[in-house]
Amino acid sequence: SMDMISYGGNDPQSDSGIFKFVRIEYAGKRTKKYGYFNGLTLAGIGSQTIIEDVMVTYCQGNSFYVLGGNTALSQLVSFRSMKNDFVFNYGAQSILTNSLAVKGPYFTSSGGASGIYLASYDSVEETDPAKKGTHLDARNVTLLTVSDDLDAAIEVGLVSEALYVKNDATFSFTKSVFSGFNPAVILDKKISINNETLNQMTFSNMYFNNCKGNIFTEDVPNNEDLENWYGNGIFQNVYSKGSDSETFIEVRDLSKPDFRLRINKIIASNLSED
Repeated sequence: SMDMISYGGNDPQSDSGIFKFVRIEYAGKRTKKYGYFNGLTLAGIGSQTIIEDVMVTYCQGNSFYVLGGNTALSQLVSFRSMKNDFVFNYGAQSILTNSLAVKGPYFTSSGGASGIYLASYDSVEETDPAKKGTHLDARNVTLLTVSDDLDAAIEVGLVSEALYVKNDATFSFTKSVFSGFNPAVILDKKISINNETLNQMTFSNMYFNNCKGNIFTEDVPNNEDLENWYGNGIFQNVYSKGSDSETFIEVRDLSKPDFRLRINKIIASNLSED
């Protein structure tokens, strides 16, 4: 709960300072009244605020929690959070770039946790319909689950979705990777699936890998309409079933991990004519 936080303002470009090159470890104290604290909470900050190169590891709550505001976030890392890695709520207008979330099944809450959770409110009665709903623009973001036996972890319910989207929240993901989730994306069952809403929830140049299902409406097993929409060649989304070792440069050696996609080198040569 965020009931104890007072925040806000009228300037979307306000400057709350600079927060760079910070590592937050083992945060998330559990309280009787408010549940688990977050690793880093950003409440109503403006677009001139600089949040870059921040890593949250082994957090008992959510790693990053953004409430409202206009945020530009870059090079953030969430590693083995127990709850959600990134939460955007209460009308947040956010840009997230060059960021990473690594989930471990045996470090995740038994109730499930998303890589990214998008919502515009906790209760619709609390919200002002005249104000913008939450929107996330995400580019070059990698969300992955690292497990020695992913199928077994999914079978016993230790792996959830990469992205959960509540009603009235929108997003744009491009050039990003979702790997090892169950499924990749869940949309709130209150979201009407039509051209208008889908045009406000976009995936392009995505790499969906090794997920048990791709994009679903909550509690609706037939996702043919969503598969047809996002599978359209115009979006250039790729669906794969590669292992971690085939997909990423290095995910096992945590002393020197490299979560970039493994891309075969293409050598072009010009042959001179005889």
